[in-house]
Amino acid sequence: MTVALREFEHGYLVAVRGFVSAEVAREVVDAVTRVLRRRNDVYAFQDWFEVTGYESRARLIVSDATVRFRKRLRALHVGVSRDPMVSMGASVINVVVGGFIEIHSSAQSFAAAQNELLGAELQAPGRAPTGPADNR
Repeated sequence: MTVALREFEHGYLVAVRGFVSAEVAREVVDAVTRVLRRRNDVYAFQDWFEVTGYESRARLIVSDATVRFRKRLRALHVGVSRDPMVSMGASVINVVVGGFIEIHSSAQSFAAAQNELLGAELQAPGRAPTGPADNR
């Protein structure tokens, strides 16, 4: 299980891989909290394409944090795997936040959203868009 954070001037990307326990969910929330202490009104990208499942407590932790963070985000884009539980979890959280989340089921649409919203920031060395196809 890994959690990786990449920060940009106008946004951030958190990539999560493997099974998400409550402890890992708190790690994701802590990473986002650190970003939001320094900036507001950012584009948030959560790459969950390679998440294989999660504990129900993890979904609650992420859901509660999403509600708290929502007003500090311009947009929230989440890439989800084809695992039905992960897709359902993202959909449930999206209902809780009033449909604010843009859920992506393909790496191509997720990367396109990053390019559209972060543009030139992605062109800096080491700042290419990510998705499952980029990490294999």
